[in-house]
Amino acid sequence: MRLLMLCAASAMMLALLSCSARHPAPPQNSTVRIEGSSTVYPISLAMAREYERKHDSTRIEIHSSSTGAGFQRFVSGSIDIVNASRPIKRQEVQVSKANGIRFIELPIAYDAVAVVVSRDNTWARTISKEELARIWAPDSEGTVVRWDQVKPNWPERPLHLFAPDKASGTFDYFTKAIMGKAGSSRQDYVSSDDDKFLVEAVAKDECALGYFGLSYYEANVDRLRALAIHDKDTSDDVGPQTPSPANVLAQTYKPLSRPLLIYVSEAATARPEVRGFVEYFLSHARRLVGETRSVPLSSRVAEATIHRFRERTYGTQFGGKGATVGVSLDDLLDVPIEELIVLPVQ
Repeated sequence: MRLLMLCAASAMMLALLSCSARHPAPPQNSTVRIEGSSTVYPISLAMAREYERKHDSTRIEIHSSSTGAGFQRFVSGSIDIVNASRPIKRQEVQVSKANGIRFIELPIAYDAVAVVVSRDNTWARTISKEELARIWAPDSEGTVVRWDQVKPNWPERPLHLFAPDKASGTFDYFTKAIMGKAGSSRQDYVSSDDDKFLVEAVAKDECALGYFGLSYYEANVDRLRALAIHDKDTSDDVGPQTPSPANVLAQTYKPLSRPLLIYVSEAATARPEVRGFVEYFLSHARRLVGETRSVPLSSRVAEATIHRFRERTYGTQFGGKGATVGVSLDDLLDVPIEELIVLPVQ
């Protein structure tokens, strides 16, 4: 009887070992943690879901908050990758350096900040940079409250404003592009870190005006209208331009075109699941970016970005200035790499 029991136990153990060989347990620490920009979120989410389907041993946790909130967690070492709709700021670099966190900065797409109204709005079609500044200037708070105060031929109707919150990279970029200083804005508007909330609020209100990333407008063109922006400050004035992939790539949608980025920490790149995901991300970005209604990089920039990751080129090419207006990624490629990395983290 005892011999039979030992044989049975041995058979069971062999069966378990055989099953383990056929279905190995996922490796420990196989989770990639991502947080940050709500504008970059749809791109990263689509990339994460596609990668997980092909690599079932890797789990990707991705959260949409804001660029500022994402960087706060990234420079403290709490996440592996941050989604960013503006480049890293000097103070964020300093915290990163103090915490011993080196990072690789990787452009993944272009974007346009769309200034939108409801489809029920029958009067607004174009707006100038100066008129946007008149609406959003800090001293317009409580004073510019009607549409006719922006343009005399617009109706005497209340002006309801909606925009991202202060931690948003889109807020930083818009205020820098329109007001000349990031964060310079009136405060009497409805803010949210949820772009879908902003979409709904503007779509339902014919007196509303708001702004957010291109992909959220493109997904709701039947309910929203994007205003054509006229930047009279440029020497190559081409008249009012709408936010579209073609105008972004042609650099005619000024001054509200910008790059989207991800940042990866040095410690994260030492882990194979992170390296594998980032390699996949960069190799497939041009295809999936288009599918998520953002604007793909040129092939030249995309190839240079992959090279930067594989060579582990740490630092930022934007000098820690945060939101940077009017910079072409293609032009930056012609600058020697030693000059690009002006704030390396040692």
